[in-house]
Amino acid sequence: MLKVSENNILISSANGRVYQLNNQGIIQNNWVKNFRIYDLLKLQDDTILAAHGETVNNNLGEVYQLNDDGSVKLKVDQSLTKNFTDQVTMLIQANNGQIFAFGDKIYELSNH
Repeated sequence: MLKVSENNILISSANGRVYQLNNQGIIQNNWVKNFRIYDLLKLQDDTILAAHGETVNNNLGEVYQLNDDGSVKLKVDQSLTKNFTDQVTMLIQANNGQIFAFGDKIYELSNH
């Protein structure tokens, strides 16, 4: 669950959906994906990232940048994400700003 703003909460479910809720818990939007969203992360600069796995083509994890309403803005295209060997289940940002993706290994991502 991720609080984007006072009246905007994003929540991911185990079946691959990202829901946008208001502050009363009422669903505003339902974005259905062809994969499972395992984690949502709001970066220090307010960028929202989503980690997912189980893609149809390669069964490997990927990272996406989301809009505030939970829709996909763009796929994070870094050479490092091409090296994922399994699903990405968690994203974190350290105090120094560095971003890490967790799956079968820990991957250090660029924060550019």
